[in-house]
Amino acid sequence: MLELVDSYTWPNDGIPFAGLGLRMDDLASRLGVAVHTWDVDGLGPARCLGFRSVSGRVYLLQELELAVRYHGAPGPEVHVDAAELATFCPEALVHDVVATLGIARQNVPFVADKSVQQNAAALVARWSAERAKPGS
Repeated sequence: MLELVDSYTWPNDGIPFAGLGLRMDDLASRLGVAVHTWDVDGLGPARCLGFRSVSGRVYLLQELELAVRYHGAPGPEVHVDAAELATFCPEALVHDVVATLGIARQNVPFVADKSVQQNAAALVARWSAERAKPGS
């Protein structure tokens, strides 16, 4: 059973690392869940679904109408905390997502390369250093 997450604060920051080839409404219908909707300043309508995977990681699927309509995005981006992305390669995280959502790997046409993982590691290191400073 899919564990939905309605409220969550990323320990670091949510970083997109993959893109699904399924529209949010189709996925929600398959899963029998509702999606959240809101407007993102400057980007317009957004639809999202937060969930905890079988491994315990929290993911956010976010579909921007702007990205679908004007940039050809086939579905939502998949976000995970930067520390998770820094620790696990994007393909391993995709495996976790598809196992949890019960979708096929071919429904994930975009997976970030290692440079995104390296950037996430650099961000986490910088944030950790800032948090360690006195008075932070």
